[in-house]
Formats: sequence, C-alpha cells, structure tokens
Amino acid sequence: MIKLVHQLILVLGFLCAPSYGILASSSIPPGIDVLHYDIHLTLSDSSKSISANVVIHFSCEKDARSLHLDFAPLHIDSVVLDGQAIAFSQQNDQLVIDFTAKAKKREHIVKISYHGTPADGLLIQQNKFGQRSFFVDNWPNRAHNWLPSIDHPADKASVKLSIRAPQAYKIVANGPLEHEEIQSDGTKTQVFSMAEPIPVYCIVFGATRDFTIAHKSIADSIDLTYWLFREDSVNGAKAFAQAPQMLDYFTRMFGMYPYEKLSLVQAVTRFGGMENAGAIFFNENNFTANASLDVTVAHEIVHQWIGDWFTPQNWNQLWLSEGFANYFGMQFFENANPDRFRKLMQQSRKNYLRREELHTRAIIETEPENLFELLNANTYTKGGWVVHMLRYEMGDSAFFSALKNANDRFAASNWTVADWQTLCERTTGRNFDWFFEQWLFKPGIPKFHIFWFQDSQNNLHIKIEQKQNTPMMQFPLDFLFFTKNTQTLHHGRCTRQRETFTFQLDDTLEKIEIDPEVRLLFEYDIKNQVFE
Repeated sequence: MIKLVHQLILVLGFLCAPSYGILASSSIPPGIDVLHYDIHLTLSDSSKSISANVVIHFSCEKDARSLHLDFAPLHIDSVVLDGQAIAFSQQNDQLVIDFTAKAKKREHIVKISYHGTPADGLLIQQNKFGQRSFFVDNWPNRAHNWLPSIDHPADKASVKLSIRAPQAYKIVANGPLEHEEIQSDGTKTQVFSMAEPIPVYCIVFGATRDFTIAHKSIADSIDLTYWLFREDSVNGAKAFAQAPQMLDYFTRMFGMYPYEKLSLVQAVTRFGGMENAGAIFFNENNFTANASLDVTVAHEIVHQWIGDWFTPQNWNQLWLSEGFANYFGMQFFENANPDRFRKLMQQSRKNYLRREELHTRAIIETEPENLFELLNANTYTKGGWVVHMLRYEMGDSAFFSALKNANDRFAASNWTVADWQTLCERTTGRNFDWFFEQWLFKPGIPKFHIFWFQDSQNNLHIKIEQKQNTPMMQFPLDFLFFTKNTQTLHHGRCTRQRETFTFQLDDTLEKIEIDPEVRLLFEYDIKNQVFE
C-alpha cells in the first residue's frame, strides 16, 4: 500500500496518515478460526445507510465459549446461530455472541443482520467527477465499521460478496463475477466469489456508474482488467501500460499468480494504492496526463503475493509486506533499465537519510495503539533496503529460491520474520541472526568516517570509523578505485567499530567511489588523511 503525493509514492511509498484507525483488536480471539464470510449488502442511491447481513462460518476449539467480532455500532437487527436466534452484546466496537450451550460443536454458522451508515471503511460519496460511488477502504482495521469480522491479518477466510445496487452501477470486487440477477424494482444483484482465504483488510468492492472496463490478454490466462472513470480512461491506460509485463515478471519470480483474476481500479481511497486481493484500488486523483505510476503499480502487484497470498502474522511485522513490495516495486526495472533501478535506489537512500528522527527506532517495534503509525520510512524505505541488502548477503540464487519457497510454504496463510529468517538460513546453510537483529530489531544505519592515504609503493590505506549513536553494525562495503589507466573494484567487510584495509594499486589514485553498485544503506564522509 502506498500513500498519496506523487513524489513520495515514487521514493518513499507512504505519507503520514490521519490520526484514526485505532486498534479494534490487537489479536485474534483464542480458539476461533473464521473459515468463510458470505456477505450480502444492499446499496441505496438515496441514502448512505446500508442494509446487510453476513453469514460467518467458523470453527472453534473445545474450550471456546463465545465469538468476539470486531464491529462498529451499526444497528443489529438479529443474530442467528446454527439456525436459532441468540442473545448478543455490543460495546466498544465488539460484538460478543455466547455459544456456551453449543460448545461441543466444532463448527458453527452465525448470521448477523444489520443496517446503518458506516462511519468509515465503506466510503459512500461522490467521486472526483461528481458521480455517486461506493468503495471499500479497509486497511488496517477499518472493515469493522461496515462488516462484523475478526479484523486482524492472522485470521484469513474465503469470501462471497453479494451486492444489490441500482442497475446502472458497475461493480468490481475481489473475485470473479459468479452470478447476476436483475430485480423488477430496477436493482440488480451481482455475486462475486473468492475461494482463496484472504485477510479481512483485503475484502473489497467498488461501485459507480461511469466505469470503463478494458480487458487485457496475458500469459497463463489471468483475467486482467482496468476499471477507470470514463473521463480518465486514456490517462489510466497509460498508467497501467506495463501491468501485463509486471504480472508476468512477478509470476516468474514468486510463483503462479494466486487468484483467478486481477482488476486494477481507479477508486475513492485514502491511499495512493491499496493491494486488495484480486482488485487493487488506486487513488482517483493519481490519474493525470503526466502522472508516472509504474512504480506504484508494480508495488501493488507484488502485494498480490507478499501481503495478500501470504500475510504478516502480526501488524507490527508489516515490514514483511511493505518492505518487500517497496523493493520489488523498484527492482522490476532492474533487467530492462538497470540505470533507472540504480537511480531509484539512490533516491530512496537519500530520502531515508533525511528522516533522522527514525534512525533511532527499529523497524520491528511493539505494536502501536494507532496502526497508521506503522506507515513510516522504517517500514517502507529502510524495509526495502533491508530486502536489497539481504539479497546480496545471500546471493541471487539463494535469495530468489527462498522467495519461491516462501510462496509455497506460506501459501494462503501467514508468516513471521522468524519464518523468513529460517527459510533464508535453510537455503544458504548460514546463520543470519546478526543480520536480522541489527537491521530489523535494533535501530540505526551505519554512519562512518573514511580516512585514506596512499604510500610511496602505491599501497592505498583506508580506515573506517563507525560514528552512529546506535549500536555498532557489520556490513560489506565495496570500493571502486580510479587510477589513470584502470578502474578496480574491491570488496571489504566491516565487523568492528574501527576497520582498516590496504589495497595495492598500479598507479596514483585519482578517485574513490564508495558503494558503486548501490548495495548499502549508509551515510559517510571521506577525508584524505594519514593515520597509523
């Protein structure tokens, strides 16, 4: 997911978010697993109120006695558990259903009927062209404003969406259209089904009258469509122009595309891009004549695997989603345009170095009360750099093999940083405790002084002194030396507070480039000075 403002979309991947989005649930209820949501909504052209019911299939362990669902204070008309009306309580954005009398059963079906005007999560308003629209905008935990659910990424479920709306509306949702029925009152019901389990924050639909729909034919028969407001259809087609190549590229990199279709949708959303499974929403205001959205589009397509198909187990491990998407949104360009990839990484580094207030914080911290606080330069920008640096620590063969193993191992499920570290270690046979600890769980980046001098025998002496206020770090460091007739690349590795290197050159040094291949997130200054 990427926040608004074009320049930040390209190089940071986020913007400071509004101050709402307080946790509805910081963990999933013990002993409960939602298996499927069957959601029925009726949308009105004359009101922001919705009429809805959701049928939830869930399993429970033998000691579970109640179902706690995240749900805002919409009016509940009835709750029916396994065919019988049942009492419930509703407070503090929680709906509690007691099933003590039925505790011996391992699976239950509860039907909740309700109505009201969502305060958030389902945005009912005019789009930028004045057309009435309905767009779900769930991340991180805003689905509970319109949908009773376990609003936590660790609890994934399949979903069916039945949307009843005036016939003029065109509706897009997660899965493919399964069924359509025209009613005599001028409405229609469209049913969309997503068989693959997804996190609640990825459950979406969008509806408005003025969509134009373009179908693209790509390899492996993936149904790729562009849903654009009519007035922006030309700009949108340009913005999405590389999407087929991106989908093909990431399919080869990560493994088979996990869903039946992919819709790229111009939408009313708080974010620049939101990776809803099978239906990515892009902010309506991004589609201008001169907009460059290719990095954003690549970022969100990456999320179809990393973030949707296999999802972080906990909110505070969002790096597993956003760090990877931030990196591969840029890495897509490496083969076709390596100079652009290098420049994107350089710009990313420059932008992170300006965010000094985050240099004293770790990427993985305790879960904040307000989940929007996770959308910061540590999660995105530094997170992308951690992926980049890990790639070069492991080597391309091992790194990309581990990624495909992650796709197989955690398919339709969740993973943790520890899971990813274990995969990396099994793939390489190496221990990466030091890497994950210093880059993810401790704050800081390397900041150092470089001193150098060349002696009369053309030996080049280099001293590195780490000066960051955070713990000492270890890292590889490359040097490119220029003499009159040669350029030579040398590799070093810093493992101590002070490190010295000596290199033999063929002539007088004319220039030094530090990290010429752009592989390290760091800050330095350099001085020609004799040292002992």
